[in-house]
Amino acid sequence: MTSALPAIAGGLSGRVRPMIVVSAAIMVVLFIALASDMGNGNNGGATVMEATKGQARTPASPGVFVLLVNLEFKNKSDLQDFLQWMEPMIENARRNEMDTLTYEIAIADDNPLKVVILERFSSKEAYLKHKRSSSADKLRENLAPLRNSKAVIVTGQSYTQTGKGFV
Repeated sequence: MTSALPAIAGGLSGRVRPMIVVSAAIMVVLFIALASDMGNGNNGGATVMEATKGQARTPASPGVFVLLVNLEFKNKSDLQDFLQWMEPMIENARRNEMDTLTYEIAIADDNPLKVVILERFSSKEAYLKHKRSSSADKLRENLAPLRNSKAVIVTGQSYTQTGKGFV
């Protein structure tokens, strides 16, 4: 889009042409930032916050449904299996669940057998839809023997995001 800007201003001369090109480029950047922000549910409120080390931060949206799932495995082999089982679930959420805002797995820095999953959804209804997916069913099926034998302990808690922060 910006490559067309010089052509649009091409008929103008002197100092006016660069000002039009720069002004149009600024409008494009602001439009993209506003459209991105509206897509995050902020309805044009605050736009992208100050970038830190090249990474833009956007205000958190109030009302987002958050789920934190904690797992503690007894052995590394079961943890590795779990991480493989998660791949189709994450890919399904990425491709098909536009209301799944965040899906991230982290391993504790002081215990490599402890895992937390951060899941963020646009609403509780979006979470319930995700929970009923075939990939979620498959993950529960795979985890059942580990849970029943106490090879993994699973705990979790759901939250509603306040909007006081950034993502």
